[in-house]
Amino acid sequence: DDWRRFAVTRFMDWQKINVQHSDPLLPTPARHVDAVRALSSRFINGDDWRTIPLVYVDEKPGRPWDNHLGVPLEAITTFAAEHNTHPWICIPHGAQPEADGYFSNQFTDLMKVIVDSVCRLQWQKADGRVPIFEFSNEIWNGGFRQKAECSELARTYLPNLEEPLSDWKPAAQWQAERTLELANYVNGRGIVVLAGQSTNVGYLDYMLDYIHKQGKAHLIDGIAIAPYYGQ
Repeated sequence: DDWRRFAVTRFMDWQKINVQHSDPLLPTPARHVDAVRALSSRFINGDDWRTIPLVYVDEKPGRPWDNHLGVPLEAITTFAAEHNTHPWICIPHGAQPEADGYFSNQFTDLMKVIVDSVCRLQWQKADGRVPIFEFSNEIWNGGFRQKAECSELARTYLPNLEEPLSDWKPAAQWQAERTLELANYVNGRGIVVLAGQSTNVGYLDYMLDYIHKQGKAHLIDGIAIAPYYGQ
C-alpha cells in the first residue's frame, strides 16, 4: 500500500479547493458550512466510508462525491487514520459574489466549522497524527479564480493595504491575513502552514515580512512551496 509510505497526505484535490475561471458560481460559503455540519449526522453506524453514498444538502441522492463540494471531511479523516498519516486540509478562500460585483468575506465561518470538524474527527481516530491546515491553494496562480477574488477582498477589507502594488501583492496580503486568522483559531490543535511558490521566492518573502512587521511570525508553524511530483 503506497499510501502508508508517506507521513502526510494533502487532500486539496479531494476537497475541490481550486476554482477555475470557467467554473460556474459555487454554492455560497454559508451553504458549504451547512453541508459540512449536515454530513456529521449522516456518517452512519461505523460502515466502511468507501461504501456510504453521502451527498450534500440539496444534492440529488446518489450523486458521487466528485462534485463541487468535494469529499466529506469524515471520509478524509477516516482515510488519514487508516493510513496513519497527517491530514493536510485546505480551507476554501470563502469569497461570496455580491449583486454589485464585489465580494463579501465569508471565510471566517467556513474556516471555523472545517477546523472544528477536522480536529474533532482527527483526535477521535488517530492519536498523535495532528492535522495540518493551509489557506486555500496557490493564491499566486492567476490560472485559478481565487487569486483575483482574494485581490478584490484585500482591496475591500484591508485598510492598511500598501500602495502602489504589483498585481500579486493584494492577494498575498489577504493570504497572510487569513493565515494568521486561521492560526489564531487553530490555537495549537494542529499545524498551520503559509504556502508560497518554489519559483518565486519573493512571494513568500513578501508575506513573511508582512507578518513579521505585525510581530506575529510565531503564529506560523511552517512554510510550504508548490512543486508536485509523480503521476
